[in-house]
Amino acid sequence: MNFHANLFASMGYEAEVEKIQSLFLAGQKAEAMAVIPTALIEDIALIGPVAKIKDELQKWEASVLTSLLIQADPSQLPTIADALS
Repeated sequence: MNFHANLFASMGYEAEVEKIQSLFLAGQKAEAMAVIPTALIEDIALIGPVAKIKDELQKWEASVLTSLLIQADPSQLPTIADALS
């Protein structure tokens, strides 16, 4: 059972998941990573320039989410704090 594959398939990325999983299981890890659609990443993470993240953050705040995990270089924390305020 692959929880992540099932989750992304349920989000509408079933064809992409099958291709990614097939490449990965064949040992083609770089190729598998290369076919991950940016839209899939954007459905689960805030990525990109600060202005884009600020805009998308407003949409996320209106959702059912209750937590935000931040992964960044410590030098970026002031910029992140500014984007969240």
